[in-house]
Amino acid sequence: KLARRPCFCAPYHYRLDWNIWFIGFKPHDRMLYQRESWLFSLVSKLLDYDLGKDDRPWLDLLDSSTASWLRANHSQSKVPLYAKVDMYHYKMSQSLWQLLPALLAGEEVVWWNRTFEQSLIPPVILDPQSKKLARAT
Repeated sequence: KLARRPCFCAPYHYRLDWNIWFIGFKPHDRMLYQRESWLFSLVSKLLDYDLGKDDRPWLDLLDSSTASWLRANHSQSKVPLYAKVDMYHYKMSQSLWQLLPALLAGEEVVWWNRTFEQSLIPPVILDPQSKKLARAT
């Protein structure tokens, strides 16, 4: 969300968005296929409707609205069929001092501008037999 204010978490970052942050180091592909290859497993789990409803503790790593939607829509007919991962570059839209008056006035603030960098994982589908990701056609 471009209107999500920056968050400050200390001393530990256990959220998924913190782990994904490391993929931002260039070259992105190298980070994805070496240090951050866990992302392929997560995408597989997101697409796997065979997992039991209570057998998905990784949902707690997602933001609450996404996790709630995935918990509520856990069935073969409602689980996402496709997934992809794109890399964007985010930059604050203005300095904090320029954003602060609008924030204090109760206005919606656009905190971020983003530009597309590259597709990290192209559209994929989970093969129900092998439980492996395959390019979507």
